[in-house]
Amino acid sequence: MKNLAVLLLLSFLVLSIVELAQIGMVKANFEQAPTIAPGSIVINVDGTVNPSTAPIERSGYSYKLTGDIVDQQVYIEQNGITFDGNDHRLIDDKSDYNFGVILNCTKNVTIKNIQINGFYFGIKIQFQTWDPSVGPWGPQPKPDASWVPSNNKISGCTIINCRKAGIELNDASDIIVSQNTITNNNIGVEIAPDWSIIPVAGDQITSNTLKSNGQGIVLTDCDSCIISDNIITRNQQEGIQIGSSNNGVSGNSITENGMGIVVAGSRGAGVQPITNNQISGNQIADNSGWGLRLTGIQTGNKIWGNNIIDNNPSVGFQVSMPQVMVTTNINHNVTVSMISGMANAWSSNNQGNYWSDFKTRYPNATATNNVWDTAFYINENNIDHYSLVSPLANPTLSASYAGMISLASPTAPSTIPMPNLPQLSPTQTAISANKNITIIAIVAITLTVAIIVLTFSIRKNMSHCKEPA
Repeated sequence: MKNLAVLLLLSFLVLSIVELAQIGMVKANFEQAPTIAPGSIVINVDGTVNPSTAPIERSGYSYKLTGDIVDQQVYIEQNGITFDGNDHRLIDDKSDYNFGVILNCTKNVTIKNIQINGFYFGIKIQFQTWDPSVGPWGPQPKPDASWVPSNNKISGCTIINCRKAGIELNDASDIIVSQNTITNNNIGVEIAPDWSIIPVAGDQITSNTLKSNGQGIVLTDCDSCIISDNIITRNQQEGIQIGSSNNGVSGNSITENGMGIVVAGSRGAGVQPITNNQISGNQIADNSGWGLRLTGIQTGNKIWGNNIIDNNPSVGFQVSMPQVMVTTNINHNVTVSMISGMANAWSSNNQGNYWSDFKTRYPNATATNNVWDTAFYINENNIDHYSLVSPLANPTLSASYAGMISLASPTAPSTIPMPNLPQLSPTQTAISANKNITIIAIVAITLTVAIIVLTFSIRKNMSHCKEPA
């Protein structure tokens, strides 16, 4: 009977350890908890500033910096405000996981005229909620879509030397990023949802300069976003990487990057292709690698009206579409084959793209009405039938995409109430962490005692069972 009780106790302890391990696994799936870092400057939901000694001057819904800020992040909770850096600097010298300015679940906030240098993220707009009763890493409730940040604007800022991204938009819709200078970051601007169940749509990246970053602009799992009229130059890898569908890329100058534009399609069986992106009216020139590269499972993208000039000079070919591996399973007979890159549209209304190497490839072609009489062959599924004789003088945003999203600036004050999210103070966070440590210690001690009791019981039983001499 004693053995049975001890075994039951051991089973309970094993289940407890498994539960703790599962909580640890939840932590691995989250980014840093949305607690406010000690020492942060906070613009609270009610509009007050904490600490009150922060170099911020308030006038109604307008907040203006009156001096530089070093090694502190600015955390904004209030809707409908303008945060004006007044050309002051926000500097991080710690080289850790610090953010410059964080907007969490805010709406109709404008950030402008600030210089941000050296953070992990320069500006991060995020949607993170949590249940304080389980701690920042406990099992979280289903996110409420009404808290999704939207209609925020970032303009006139200079953002440099950020270790992850100059501007990071997570689960944020209808955001305008315009007229900023974004240089020497790992990624210039990234749209990358954290919650796959929250649709991200309608963000605009327009009229910015993105220079000397690792990557210029990265789109992942977003819809109806526009990248327009930007200067994207001298980034080490891609000027623009697209990993989502239904977006517009138009009117940009994309020059002297590692590659110009990469459409990185999904791979594997059962996945949705990357489709219906419109790439038009761009100047794609003098990139050291491919001017255009379309990889993986992607099809139905619209690529026309671009000037594609002198890219990838070492290879002598400006566009790349690698073959796609396709796996089929019929009656458990699995076959793997390689097919040519899938079909995309390369012209509209008898207008294709300008290819600077066209005459070299097709020396006998003749021209009629600024269109060559010979098709520009990429593969059997991708042919530009209306290649242009001369480059377009002023590539511009296609009208079909120009009207997709209103460019109206956010207004203040906000008419949408900001949810009063609970927050964990540094003390509460420490208590929560210490609580977990205490639980683990109790489990370990109890398990040790149980093993000792079980060992003693087994030895006692064995002594009773000894054969007579």
